[in-house]
Amino acid sequence: MQKFITILFINLTLLGCSNSDKVYICNGPRSEAYHKSSHCQGLRKCSTEIEATDIATAKEKNRRACGYCYK
Repeated sequence: MQKFITILFINLTLLGCSNSDKVYICNGPRSEAYHKSSHCQGLRKCSTEIEATDIATAKEKNRRACGYCYK
């Protein structure tokens, strides 16, 4: 039973540390950040499509955390 609880705890910990949370990015040529919300103030000037993605993909596209969303 203790082994089961240990394995369950490890799995829950790993799932909680996942970078798969949904974020939003502007696909414009000068966009630099990813956002928690598609309605963020930082996305108001986006002239192209707003894309929902995960944090890992946003970082691969050289995006940083938005200064409004991640204060």
